[in-house]
Amino acid sequence: MKRVTLIVAVVAVLATTPFAVDIFRDQQHRVIVRGSVQVYQTPEPYWRDSSNPVVATATKHDTLRVMRIRYGKDFMVIRVKLENGHQGYIFYGDSFQLL
Repeated sequence: MKRVTLIVAVVAVLATTPFAVDIFRDQQHRVIVRGSVQVYQTPEPYWRDSSNPVVATATKHDTLRVMRIRYGKDFMVIRVKLENGHQGYIFYGDSFQLL
C-alpha cells in the first residue's frame, strides 16, 4: 500500500510540475503602461464580449505585476495584479510593454 501511495505522489508531482513552472515564468514579467489601458474583469476579449466590464484603468508609467499570460486563438491576455491588490485582464495590443 505504501508503494502505491508513493507512486501516486510521484506521478502527481510530475504531472503538476510543468504547470507550476509555467506560472513561475509568467510571474517573472512586469507590464509597463505606456498610455491609458483598461483592465477588464474576465479574460474574454472585449471585442467578442461587450459585457466584459472594465474594473480599472491603468495610466501611463504604472507598473503592473503579471500573474498569468494566456493565449487564445487570435489574442494574448495577461492577468495582472493592480496596486490595490485586485486582479484583472489586459489584452496584447493595448498601450503597454511586457518586460
